[in-house]
Amino acid sequence: MIKDKATDEQIHKGRRERLRQRLENFGLDSFNEHEVLEFALGFCFKRCDTNPTAHRLINKFGNLYNTINARIDELVKVEGVGESAAYFLSFLKSFTNYYNVNGARNVKKIESTNQALDYIIPVTDGLAKEQFYVICLGSGNKVLHAQKVATGTANKVFVDIRNTCEVVLRFVNTVSVILAHNHPMGQAIPSVSDNRITKLLVGAFLPLNIDVTDHIIIGENKSYYSYYKSGELDAMKKSFMQDHQLTASSTDNKYE
Repeated sequence: MIKDKATDEQIHKGRRERLRQRLENFGLDSFNEHEVLEFALGFCFKRCDTNPTAHRLINKFGNLYNTINARIDELVKVEGVGESAAYFLSFLKSFTNYYNVNGARNVKKIESTNQALDYIIPVTDGLAKEQFYVICLGSGNKVLHAQKVATGTANKVFVDIRNTCEVVLRFVNTVSVILAHNHPMGQAIPSVSDNRITKLLVGAFLPLNIDVTDHIIIGENKSYYSYYKSGELDAMKKSFMQDHQLTASSTDNKYE
């Protein structure tokens, strides 16, 4: 069948306009996954039909999430993508992470596990590797600083105790910290090494009169594990203080 190029372009232009209007009227939730990709690719290709390419991407990677998280060298292998579009799709992931991190920084206080999750989940969402964060809290649970202190692989991360302490001690008004890391490839179940690093950090901070308020693990589908809620964190603190004949330091910070 012979296609007329001008007519073909007009059809595609009309479809894009319909998608744009649907976005304005009903939001992105009204789109299915391939339509989201089709609309996004429209910013890379002004005069061609991006619908087939979007379908090929979904067929190749399974869903939108996997597509955005795919490596650039994998994306360019899909017919119709090209290098510029591959970099653009990869940029969408980086942009989303950057946006989420900046949004989390607007949180002023963390006074509960739920508030901690509101802070941590956006920061770790979509990460392919384990990353370890420390959040410094001042008097009244005020967030002073949050920083990634380690990046690992898909299933493990090495945390340098000295480096983590140095990060916290730069903020002299820190009275407590919240630890957090993600399990991108599994459930939010603490491993032997997770328990070990928690104990080590509890032992490092308590003599400095800095309380470890919680250690939260974020797993797949935003599942989580709280060392505070499980009671394990209190047991670690009590054991360390008894072994070293320390008394608990007082703080006005409340955490539920």
